[in-house]
Amino acid sequence: MTVDAQPLAAWLHTQRWFQGKDRTVDAVAVLDGATLRSLARWLVAEVRYDDVGAERYQLVLVDADATARPAVELGGGRWVDATADPAVLGELARLAADGGRIVTDGGAVIDGLPCAPLHVPADGRALGVEQSNTSVVFGDACVLKLFRRLDAGVNPDIELTAALTEAGSRDVPSQIGALTLRGEPADT
Repeated sequence: MTVDAQPLAAWLHTQRWFQGKDRTVDAVAVLDGATLRSLARWLVAEVRYDDVGAERYQLVLVDADATARPAVELGGGRWVDATADPAVLGELARLAADGGRIVTDGGAVIDGLPCAPLHVPADGRALGVEQSNTSVVFGDACVLKLFRRLDAGVNPDIELTAALTEAGSRDVPSQIGALTLRGEPADT
């Protein structure tokens, strides 16, 4: 689904984690998406720049009706970043911690890969300190780190933390799980 680049590009520029703020957006395409149980939308958007470069971003959006945060109009609805409702991101944290699978609109698969079993509390609060990612704390138990810019291959942060968890390191918090996207997102 190709979307109007101007509203989505303008909205992306309001997000602290968007890394292309100093570049001119030429086009934005939603490559794939999925509806979560909470009716939030998970999307992979490709941002193409006028200097020929492109980046892919992971977006998790919720209905904008209940919030005054910067909203974007997509597919006939008004949406905001899911940090407006951190409990929604708990769905992704539980998927990572418990395992499971979500099939996307384009046929790709989001798999939860548990590492260390842990109950993810329902209450969450977003931390606003990171620049390129989003972290949400659930009770005293865990943190969901939502990587915003997506690159091909295994994320080194996930790979390293999983190895340290498996080795029993007490120098870093244990990784309770991860999410992987298998299959190439294609325009949907």
